[in-house]
Amino acid sequence: TLRSSALQEQVLGVKLPELQHALMLVWRLPDLLVRCADAGHAEHPSVKSVALATRLARHTAQGWDNAAVPDDVSDIALLLNKSSAATLDWLREVDG
Repeated sequence: TLRSSALQEQVLGVKLPELQHALMLVWRLPDLLVRCADAGHAEHPSVKSVALATRLARHTAQGWDNAAVPDDVSDIALLLNKSSAATLDWLREVDG
């Protein structure tokens, strides 16, 4: 929020996302990881792929019957330009 951002800058002299980004660069973390941590890259296909895969993994950790899975599949299908049915079949095949 604006308030916490202003507080971070007042107390620390820097906003935490800026500090996080700078540290990731200094530590030479992989570019994809740096982009994933930057909200400005949320719509980049590689970042979106990681976010969707993480979300699907979290929702299917206990099985495929989680109520959130259809939304995940729909979003992945949109990214892949495939139907939801074809995407679900592919995901289950990949899952083994």
